[in-house]
Amino acid sequence: MPLARRTIIDGYNVIRTNPSGSRIEQTQGGEAARQWLIDHCFRALPFGEQWTVVFDGDGIGSSRDAGCAELTVRFAAPQTADEMIRDMGFHAAALGASCLIVSSDNDVRIEGCAFQDSSSFYDYLLRHAGRQTSQPADDAGRRTEKLLAYLAECGHIKSGDCIPAATRDALRVFFRYFGDENHKPQKIAREVESLLREGVRLAPDPDPEKAVFRNIKSFFEKK
Repeated sequence: MPLARRTIIDGYNVIRTNPSGSRIEQTQGGEAARQWLIDHCFRALPFGEQWTVVFDGDGIGSSRDAGCAELTVRFAAPQTADEMIRDMGFHAAALGASCLIVSSDNDVRIEGCAFQDSSSFYDYLLRHAGRQTSQPADDAGRRTEKLLAYLAECGHIKSGDCIPAATRDALRVFFRYFGDENHKPQKIAREVESLLREGVRLAPDPDPEKAVFRNIKSFFEKK
């Protein structure tokens, strides 16, 4: 079976070489700019392809399925994004996989991988924006991302770990259900920890001091 075509995207390069992306980053911050690019990519993701968006720095990775296609987000720390992109390109070339690297930075050109500049890639995204994003910017979605970021700050989710799309979706559903109800933080924390452990490797494990539970409970007590 032939390997799926892989596209490796230099995330901040696409954002910062695009007037809309750079304006969003300057006025709304890096998180909003990253989500802007991720949503554009998801809408244009072709059937049968694997796209990976690579960002510099620390963060929580994610993966979103769209039928027979996949969009993955990775944060490069402790590497730079350029280093991770080159490593991924070398790996794809070694496997004989069809691979495209998207960037306006010639430092990430890899022999054996096709190359597309960020401007023409953004034009492609606009021409092929047919799919509705599965991540509406509602309150449940914002609270989900805030909880995951808080657990990463506490050291319970390691930087670079990928949060499955199914786990994110389950958390959003959970937040929508509990959003307007007066539930005890202890009950919510117990349910959320159980939900997370089904799809995420939480540290410490085992957790005899119940540090994960206590921090999740603290998160809901502060809301």
